[in-house]
Amino acid sequence: IGDKFYIIVAGSVSVQIPSSTQCPNGIHQERCDCPNRPLETVVHLEQGMGFGELALQSDQPRSATIQTSEITETLVTKRTDYEQYAGQLHRQFIEQRVRFLRQFPRIEDALQRCLVSTQDIAAMANCLSETSYSGNEMVVWQGDPVESMIFVRK
Repeated sequence: IGDKFYIIVAGSVSVQIPSSTQCPNGIHQERCDCPNRPLETVVHLEQGMGFGELALQSDQPRSATIQTSEITETLVTKRTDYEQYAGQLHRQFIEQRVRFLRQFPRIEDALQRCLVSTQDIAAMANCLSETSYSGNEMVVWQGDPVESMIFVRK
């Protein structure tokens, strides 16, 4: 069970989870749940981003493996300090974002079909960054490579 939350001061990390599509034993054609599955990177975190909050909030074992991508420095807070100062506010913040994400039919459908878990949606909610745009501003250009998914709140 995780008892620390990490904030990246310098460097970057990749968040890895066991692959659900690559069966190391050749048993499963689709969703594999073998314990020795290879890891796949689901998100890359950089300076200013954090990880470990899901374990602090849920008293569950860590849901992902974190691997540094380069020399990385972090600030670390323990569960007791986190709960006292940031835990409640962060939980409310994540719950608000989870409710927002669940308004999207495809996300809710994936949850209902057990393709993603509520922990997966909370992890996605934690990785969202907010950007404001002025009127008549180009957000993306046709032909640009796709690097992110954009959710419009208002």
